[in-house]
Amino acid sequence: MESSLVVLALAWLAALAFISKKIRERNPPKRIPPGPKPWPVVGNLHQLGTLPHITLHFFAKKYGEIMQVKYGSRTVVVASSPKMAEEFLKTYDSLFASRPPLASGKYTGYDFQDMTWAPYGPHWRKARRIYLSELFNPNRLDSFEYIRVEERLTFFASLYAQTGNPIILKNYIRRYTLSSISRVVLGDKYFSDHKTEDSLISISEFHGMIDEWMVLNGVLNIGDWIPWLRFFDVQGYVKRMKVLTKKFDKFHNYVLADHKAKKDLEANNFVPKDMVDVLLQMTEEDTDPEVKLTVEAVKALVHGRDISMLGQDFTLLPFGSGRRRCPGYNLGLRIVRTTVANVFHGFNWKFPEGVKPEDICMVERYGLTTCPEVPVTVIPEPRLPIHLYQ
Repeated sequence: MESSLVVLALAWLAALAFISKKIRERNPPKRIPPGPKPWPVVGNLHQLGTLPHITLHFFAKKYGEIMQVKYGSRTVVVASSPKMAEEFLKTYDSLFASRPPLASGKYTGYDFQDMTWAPYGPHWRKARRIYLSELFNPNRLDSFEYIRVEERLTFFASLYAQTGNPIILKNYIRRYTLSSISRVVLGDKYFSDHKTEDSLISISEFHGMIDEWMVLNGVLNIGDWIPWLRFFDVQGYVKRMKVLTKKFDKFHNYVLADHKAKKDLEANNFVPKDMVDVLLQMTEEDTDPEVKLTVEAVKALVHGRDISMLGQDFTLLPFGSGRRRCPGYNLGLRIVRTTVANVFHGFNWKFPEGVKPEDICMVERYGLTTCPEVPVTVIPEPRLPIHLYQ
């Protein structure tokens, strides 16, 4: 009896081995890119450190221009050369045009309605069409040239006032770009040096909100990659996202209410003056049965942030490329080019006494964009006639 059971068991094992072999022959293992060996549960997350892009750079040197890493239970394929970037962003653009449903998109992007995190589909295509044809078309950007000129003159006057004094140039540039974009998009700044009855928010608080948004949209949130840990919010990122969203929502509601009040006041004589006016008018006239432009979508679009720099030279992609290229690149280029040109044409720059080039902090702070952990301090020295700074 026992010998019969042994023979039967061996027969079953032989049959299973035979079937497994035939299955493998019919379905050969897929070719997958090389990459670091993952750990159970966490994958390669423990190896990424505080500067994941630097870690991925060193991985690419070891494993090649296309590699596979595991973010928890999720498989991530990393392309790290111009050739591979072109494959993903041009040749197979339509296959990789969407975005994963991460917590940052849910909580800071109005439930995936902004251009950064919206999945590729009808809403994203409509939003991009609005950006390109209504908000950032050349004629409309030309109509706002006077705003950029006014803010640029204010910017250089503020630098001239600091002649000979050490300053953190980043703070001045940030205020200039924020003022310019706020006036173009919102029609006003809605902030001031100090929070008062006439201004909703101070500029330092607004800068803090934007910095927090940049950080939270670039973090590796464990709950996104290990789903069963999502509920615990072990890093506290989701809590911070919810707090930040309430602040931005309060700001956006105030701005939209202000625009609606001005429109009602002008009644039939109303003419859209800024991008919020255009978007609000489109919500009233929108008859698209597939994707309705709602007020929440307007807040998300107002909130959104995307060698040639236009996405065709894959060695440099400051605005991205393909379908997901930043639709505001025309405005970005106009501001960046004129700012850089005037900063170096209008001033000579030197370090404070005792500071050497090698003393500059090159440690990066990670987020949606990277910047130095410690901003550089410089001294402006005007090099043009005084009347040009007034």
